[in-house]
Order: sequence, then structure tokens, then C-alpha cells
Amino acid sequence: MRSQVALFLLHGQVYALAVEEILIILQTPRIFSLPLLPPVVVGVLIHAGEAIPLLKPDWLLAEPVDNHSKFSYVVICSTESGVVGLPVDKVLYIVDRRKGRLEGGQDTTAGDGSGSTFVYDQVRYPLLDIGRNVAELSLWDFQHPPPHGN
Repeated sequence: MRSQVALFLLHGQVYALAVEEILIILQTPRIFSLPLLPPVVVGVLIHAGEAIPLLKPDWLLAEPVDNHSKFSYVVICSTESGVVGLPVDKVLYIVDRRKGRLEGGQDTTAGDGSGSTFVYDQVRYPLLDIGRNVAELSLWDFQHPPPHGN
């Protein structure tokens, strides 16, 4: 995590993401369902002529949530494995990381995936490591091959 952190709300739960990973935040994009999507993808959206997978909210958050409810925004993130969308109900703040503190992990660009938390104004925001999570998703095709005949 370098200079800024974006803080979000989704289904009453908060989380943080390094601003460096964010390409754009879209308001209420149209989401399309497709057959044979990995279980962690709720659908795809089209942005700049590209189909972008939208990750299921319960995959992102510690507690189960309704994956089919509406959300107000989608945060489009760039990773080494590709571009993905993250559902968001509300963008809370974009803050300089020096105004908060990182707990439970090393101070790296996107967190270290070991339960890092960004603390801001006495609120603990789990720090998402989107690059690591999307890299794990790329293994899905090998672990869950498509049904026969496709």
C-alpha cells in the first residue's frame, strides 16, 4: 500500500483497497449472467468494450451476504491476472495511508493476504489483496473443468 486507501461499505461490512489497484468506480452498471461462470463470479459487466467479471460479495467479505442483491457501485480493479469488478454499496473515504495504520501484515502495495487491516478513525477495515485473490481464481478452471459436451 503506497499513498492512498479507498474505504468501502458492502452489506453493512467495511473493507479497504489500495487506490493503486483501482482503475475506475462505476455507478450501477448493468450486470449480465452467463452460463459456466466460476462459483465466485456473480456475472460480467461491459466497460470500454471489455467483459469484466464481477466477484460475488460473499467471496470478498468475512460474513455471508446475499449475492443477488443490488449494489450501487462497482470498483474496477487491475491485477496481474486481469481486470475484475468488486461490488460496493458506498464509497466511504479515500484517505492518505498516513492518516491510519496497517495492522497484521507487512506494508506492501496491496496488503499481504495474511489478514491485514487498515485502521482509520478507530474503525478496522480488512485490507483486500485483490491481486492474490484473482490469482487464486485463475486456478478455478483447472480445479473445476467445464461439463462434458462444452
